[in-house]
Parts: sequence; structure tokens; C-alpha cells
Amino acid sequence: MSEGANQGGGSASGSLPARFGAYRVEALIGAGGMGIVYRALDEDLQRHVALKTLLPALAADPEFVARFKREAQSAAALNHPNITQIYSIGQEGAIPFFAMEMIHGRSLEALVKERGALDAIEATGYIVQAAKGLRHAAQKKLIHRDVKPSNLMLAEDGVVKITDFGLAKAAKSDTQLTATGQVLGSPGYISPEQAQGGEIDARSDLYSLGATFYHLVTGRLPFEAPTPVAMIIKHMNEPLRSPRAANPAIPYPIASAIQKMMAKRPGERFQDYDALIRELERALATARPAEATQPAPGAGASAPAWTGMTGMEARGARPRGAAARPSAGALPTPGHGGAWLPAALVVALGAMIVAGIVHHRQAQVASVAPTEASGMSQAGLSTPLPTTGAVTADAWNGGVEVSESFRIRPGAAPLRPGGRDGRLLEERLRDRPPAQQGKASLTFVSKDRQILPDGRIKVMGQVRNSGI
Repeated sequence: MSEGANQGGGSASGSLPARFGAYRVEALIGAGGMGIVYRALDEDLQRHVALKTLLPALAADPEFVARFKREAQSAAALNHPNITQIYSIGQEGAIPFFAMEMIHGRSLEALVKERGALDAIEATGYIVQAAKGLRHAAQKKLIHRDVKPSNLMLAEDGVVKITDFGLAKAAKSDTQLTATGQVLGSPGYISPEQAQGGEIDARSDLYSLGATFYHLVTGRLPFEAPTPVAMIIKHMNEPLRSPRAANPAIPYPIASAIQKMMAKRPGERFQDYDALIRELERALATARPAEATQPAPGAGASAPAWTGMTGMEARGARPRGAAARPSAGALPTPGHGGAWLPAALVVALGAMIVAGIVHHRQAQVASVAPTEASGMSQAGLSTPLPTTGAVTADAWNGGVEVSESFRIRPGAAPLRPGGRDGRLLEERLRDRPPAQQGKASLTFVSKDRQILPDGRIKVMGQVRNSGI
């Protein structure tokens, strides 16, 4: 056993330290750029724990060790089902360590490596659990600073546990230990403000949780680049590609939530975990009933139409060709389940068009030259009224009055045959005594009115000239 191992540094290559305080080391669980994790036995309580130590290079900085202990103490104050419980903090020689609960399971990172992109509903359930744990930490003024799939452990009973609290924040000390990229966070999941070295709050962890969410449902990182620095720059500057572009099976409200979580500006994200959890739980409540009503494969059913908040994704009504699903309480309809409704609308629209054509042609038959209404005023109208009849309209009050008495002067064009002795109306007007020429008394036999889309009023109908 090496000297470093004797002091608790251990080695990922084989040799194990004998113990740390009251914990007897039994096996190596894993090693990273900042520390080593062992499986150890608490001999006093006879329970297995995960024992985490710092690498000797980090432990050589007294200020870093002091900050690590303060952060470990803060993490130990957290007591939540979705946060890995810290049992004790200690130091073996020059190496600080802390013991935490042993989780029988695997990380979400390992799960994605094994299965690829996870089902969106399953992944949403994991993210909701992680958000609840991070909310508890935020209430205790603790920011994780390194949220990623490898730090979210999935226990055998399906409970998500957040690990590695406080280490990333402790690593942001005045030392220049940035070789592993974990001092500032992980490049694949880091928030823009954290990458810039600015002040951060819980919304930074929320961004990283969104990047983790993106990875779970697509099987890939939100931004891919050949180097960590290039990836960090993309987090700061490059627009996020919709997760549905990588996996069209992701429901719209879930994709929209991911995009809002990963907004570049903290003010454009969910402002707290309560808002995020409400949105994700609403998405789950919407998705699960739709899944339950999906027909068996091969039945020809299309994907459900999703509705939801926020962003460009929410504006798409449904994928092209997708059929709308009836609500849970809707009554079944005969035949093709509601296919008669569009046909009925088409028939009704056709009938309205035919009726309009008939009215229009009837109006043409009885049309006369532009009229001059007796005692009527068009001062309140913004556009000229149609010349089929004299009309006064109160556009503000919605009232329409049609005058049934007209005085006209016949135009030069020949008029269509009238209804008395078979002569043209023009001939009858010409043959009248001079005192009566140019006078007429028209009354509506039938009339109808219509408000046009541009606000004008159209009056249609048949008139009779009782003055001839």
C-alpha cells in the first residue's frame, strides 16, 4: 500500500486504503478528476456507506479544504428523499472525506448509454424528482453547480437521488485547479452565466437540469463540439435546437419546457422550481391519459395532438395528418366518429352561397340607376352605400333602417321589362305627362340586407314602382 493510500488517497489502479475513521474500506466504486468513491462499512452501525475523498492534489490547498468542509456541512443539512443523505464528515490524515448513503442502482448517464434516448414520459418523471430535490437545496441557499446525468442516481425502487452536492461550488475557490473542467461545471451542461464566471443562482442549476433533460430524451448533448471550450461557447451563444428535431416523439409541452429551461437569459427561464414542477406535472397529466387511449400498433391511429405553453413549439397545432382525439368525457358519435360534422358544414356553406347568388340575381332584375334617397342621409357612413336601395345605417349601434320609398331619375340605359303592360319601364316613363316625368314611388316587395366584411351594408330585394 502506497503512502498516499495510507493517508486515504487511495488509487483507482488497485490498492485500497484500509479505513477512514470508523469506516472500513471494502471496494472501489469509482474515481474522477476530483476524488475517489469507495464502498465502506460503518462498523458501529453495521451499514454500508459510500465514502468520498478528495484527491491528494486538491487536499494540499488549505483554503480549498476549508471550503470543501463548509459545503459538505451544508449538504449534510439537507434532508430530502431526492438528495443523497450525508452521514458524517471527517479527515484521515491530510485527506478530508465524507460518508453518504449507499445507493443501489445506477446513474441516469449509464441508463442512457445502455438504452439510448429514454421515453419522454419516463424521463419527465425523473426530472420532476430531481427538481424537487434541487428546490429543497435552493431553499437552503445551496447551489449544486454540476447537475448532469452522472450526478443523478436512479435507485432500484425508481427514486432519483442527487449526488455530489457542494463540490463544484467548493471547487470555485481562488485556486487555479481547472484541469478537469469540473471546477466551472461540466461543459456539456453548464449554464451561460456560470461559463462566463458571473454571479449565479438557482436558475443556473435549472439550466443544467434542462440540458440533462435534453440528453435523456434525445440521447445526445444539447450542443456538440470537438473541444470543451467550443462546447461552452455554444452554450453561451448558439440557439438551442428543438429536442423534437432530434426525437419527434417528444410531446410538444415537454419539448417546450426543455427549451424554456435552457433559455440563454436567466430571466427567460422558469423563475423557480415550483413553476417548473407545475409545468412538468401538467405535461405528465396530459400525456398519460392520451397514452392510455392509444390503440394497438397497426390500428392506423396517429400521435396525439399536444397543447401546451410557451414558445414556438406550443404554436404547432398537431403533426400533419394527426387526428384529433375526443375528450375523456365526450359522448361517442355514430358512423365515423364525428366525420359528418365537416360534411354538414360544407352543405350549409353551399346553401348559403346559392341563396346569396339567387338574391343577387333577383336584385339585378329589379335594379335601377343609382338612386337618390328622399329624406335619408349617409353622413355617418365611411364608405358609399350600394345603389340597390336607399339605406341609412347606424354602424355604432348595429341598427339598419331601409327606406321603402324612393325618388329616382331614370338613367339613360334601357331598363329591363317591368310588370304592368309589358312595355319597358323607360317607355312608360317617357309616355307619362310632363308634370309626372322623373318621379317615381318605389316600394320593396321583398328585401334582405347583409353586412360585408369591409363594414359596408348591402341591401338586396325586389321593388315595385307604384308611381307609374
